[in-house]
Amino acid sequence: MNKPDAYNIKVQDTGVWSQVEFHDLFDGHGTKIQPLPDNKPKAVVTILCFDTYAQVKQFFEDVGGAEIAQMGYEVQLWRKKRWGGCYQYDTAQARLCEFI
Repeated sequence: MNKPDAYNIKVQDTGVWSQVEFHDLFDGHGTKIQPLPDNKPKAVVTILCFDTYAQVKQFFEDVGGAEIAQMGYEVQLWRKKRWGGCYQYDTAQARLCEFI
């Protein structure tokens, strides 16, 4: 079975941050997806998008002085069953790459 070679990965932090903490960490990094003047959901959730590995790498270097590797990640591959439910059918090696 052929495996896809690109994955969209969403990282979510469900902790509660003060506005000051959030702005200290994320100002100047990523592209704001939500909330925007034309996209204001009732929930108070901020969504930022990093479009390239270079942006992710720069973010980690700027805020923590850490390097994040481009290679060495593993993803689980899942399939839906015909009548509901799903199952893991494999794992694959992954890397951070250009997203657009």
